Amino acid sequence: MTTRLPGLNWKLLLLVVTWLLGIAPSQAEQTRITAPTTQNGTHAYFHELLIAAFAAAGREVVIEEVKDPARLRMKKMLASGELTIMWMTQSPQNDSDFVRIDFPLTDGLSGQRVLMIRPQDQERFDRINSLDDLRRSGLVAGLGPEGVDFALWQANGLPAITPVTDPGRLYDMLRAGNRGVDYIPHSVNGIMADTPIHRGLVPEQHLLLHFNREGRFYLSPIAADLRPTLEAGLKIVRSNGTLARLVEKHMGHIRRALNLDRRLVLSLRDDEKLN
Repeated sequence: MTTRLPGLNWKLLLLVVTWLLGIAPSQAEQTRITAPTTQNGTHAYFHELLIAAFAAAGREVVIEEVKDPARLRMKKMLASGELTIMWMTQSPQNDSDFVRIDFPLTDGLSGQRVLMIRPQDQERFDRINSLDDLRRSGLVAGLGPEGVDFALWQANGLPAITPVTDPGRLYDMLRAGNRGVDYIPHSVNGIMADTPIHRGLVPEQHLLLHFNREGRFYLSPIAADLRPTLEAGLKIVRSNGTLARLVEKHMGHIRRALNLDRRLVLSLRDDEKLN
């Protein structure tokens, strides 16, 4: 099934981009790829960027959707070639397992975390003014086991737990208020979309946790031949302003809604060897 993005006619986008680059539509070589979608819709930015980048490189891309697989399953599918591409926070493990595209995707947002909390707990977080305060507060993070966040929280001496089976249980544990989870660190570009899904939970208003990682596209090893084309196209969309427009379209309102520029930034120590 060909992807359908809200407000986006990808064929029109292809025609516009190829016209701007002086490429006749008949010259555009078609490429079919598989990519995940997400329940909260955050995939739309990455799909649109992929379409623009391939078009800039002279290829028409058709994205076959794989609907919202769990993160661990997505990685298995990427390894096997069932998925062509994913976007993930850069880590040594991801670099080893997959084909990294050397291009930062989110203007630094991938290395920022806003906390999802119960609204009645905001006052507890208002009293946090340093990383040491957070360590001493007794507040426990709930984290999935498969991402870089759990390793970061451990490396920084921040209390954290992860369920053995279903990471989705974290939201129920947080909502219950008596299951040992006080907050869930959340990606900046996903928390606004997830808040309506997880009723009774809200973005914390005071803190912004930061570490030095970026989001990257990762190709399946089976699709490694697409790397030069995609990297070339991404460089073009950065230089012609398309990337900046897409970041503003999909993420500008998030920066403003979360008041990211006014938050207290807590910088996490990030050993680049951490997975």
